[in-house]
Amino acid sequence: ESNTVAAGTKYKADLFLTASASGIKPTMTYNGSPLAVGPDGHGKVEFTARPGAFDQAGNAKSSWNGTIRLNTNGRDTTFKVSVPYTITKPVMQIQSASVQALYYKCGNKLSVQVPALGAQYQPAFSASGAQVISGQKGDVTLVPDAREVTLNVSSGGNAIGSQTFKVRPIPLPTIKGFIGSTDIEDKRGVPAGQLRTITLQARPDPGFATFLPDDAHYRVSRFEVTLARGKRPVQQTQTINGPQGDISSMANVARADDRIFVEVKGVQRQNFQQKVEDVNITRSFTVSVQ
Repeated sequence: ESNTVAAGTKYKADLFLTASASGIKPTMTYNGSPLAVGPDGHGKVEFTARPGAFDQAGNAKSSWNGTIRLNTNGRDTTFKVSVPYTITKPVMQIQSASVQALYYKCGNKLSVQVPALGAQYQPAFSASGAQVISGQKGDVTLVPDAREVTLNVSSGGNAIGSQTFKVRPIPLPTIKGFIGSTDIEDKRGVPAGQLRTITLQARPDPGFATFLPDDAHYRVSRFEVTLARGKRPVQQTQTINGPQGDISSMANVARADDRIFVEVKGVQRQNFQQKVEDVNITRSFTVSVQ
């Protein structure tokens, strides 16, 4: 049908003689194997084009051999033909929210399409440096566990190509804190009467949250709060498990110019698979009491 075919797609051709007596049934071969001949005297050649040694233009040359044997009046006549054809290297189209690099231990979603294969596209994926989760046709999720990932794409058992990605670390979240409704970074400090509840929030990097919202869920899992006067603590350090705690006991003893030390001891991230991991981050605050 065409002398140019994309690797991994079907090559189709008819083998026949343009002038032969009707009623004579030829026998045919394709690359040495018998070829079925239809009522019209045509042999149907069909095979999957295999990837070859592509040149810089993405083309590879190949050929197939056919024979047509006729028996007329008890005499055999064999016609031989060598048919050249060109195999083109299919071009992968990769789409992703962040195709330039992948994020470490995150669900990086990619769409890998090979338009030249059309309906014959039956993708299979493998990778070095990442876990592979295949989705709908052409969709794949990569979860990197190395600094570089190479994605290998095949279709119907035929290699299509590979793509290498750099892997970037997850940006650390920003820690925000509030005592009541007052930002703990407010330089004016906090009135002693407002020392009731303290809340710490771990907020994801905005760019990271835009690219991978399902991987950008953070929480402060543990922190310590100490009320101090001068260089000495007024009370025993209070450990709070979770993002929020009750510090109303400090309201009864706090004085103006006292200080509250807040030290983050644990932050966690939940990924797209609802798996929770610890985040290596340190952060502390000093809050003045009015």
